[in-house]
Amino acid sequence: MIAREGLVPIGVAFAAAAAVAHYAGVAWSLPLWALAAYVLYLFRETVPDIPNLPLAVLSPGNGRVIEVTQARDPWLDRDSRRTSVELAGLGIGVMRSAVEGKVMDYWTSAQPFNRPKTVRSTGFSPNCYSVWVQTDEGDDIVFTVSSLRPISRFKLYCAPGERIGIGQRIGFIYFGKVVEVFMPLGTRLEAAPGSTAQAGCTVLGHLVRNASRSSSTAQAG
Repeated sequence: MIAREGLVPIGVAFAAAAAVAHYAGVAWSLPLWALAAYVLYLFRETVPDIPNLPLAVLSPGNGRVIEVTQARDPWLDRDSRRTSVELAGLGIGVMRSAVEGKVMDYWTSAQPFNRPKTVRSTGFSPNCYSVWVQTDEGDDIVFTVSSLRPISRFKLYCAPGERIGIGQRIGFIYFGKVVEVFMPLGTRLEAAPGSTAQAGCTVLGHLVRNASRSSSTAQAG
């Protein structure tokens, strides 16, 4: 399955390869055919098998878990459990909701307050896109997408006030680097560093009912 965001770049890549093959010969077009195949690979999209697990927190993106720790959530100003996932390849792909609930807010920043180790070590100032979702039980989940590339872009397909389902397709990232998921302190973490994470499938943690309540009033205004 091909992501709808890839239809234009895929079409352009294959059209360019076909044009060169027609006017200059097949041999000259081979590099462009290879490039077109790679673009097709970049924009592939799989339909996740969303686990039916109450209070589960899923990975928003595809990649590898690089850090599991307790950290300060700078967006809601709270102590939290944080799992960081390094996005696969060039960081192009669908982003999915970690939980079911209501979108409370969305932020963009050129300089996030908190960075995973792989981002801090570069010395660059990454772009950062953050989404805050509150579950029906009142637990707050914030996930951020950071990128070191100035051409990165995150398209969000939901707005504050909307309800979203767990594993729902809510956005598309171009050239992302790391996804961080901030969860309440009482969350039981499941994913270990080095393990593979699949968007909308891999369980990063399980919320413990009434484990934590962030003070949302500071953000609601």
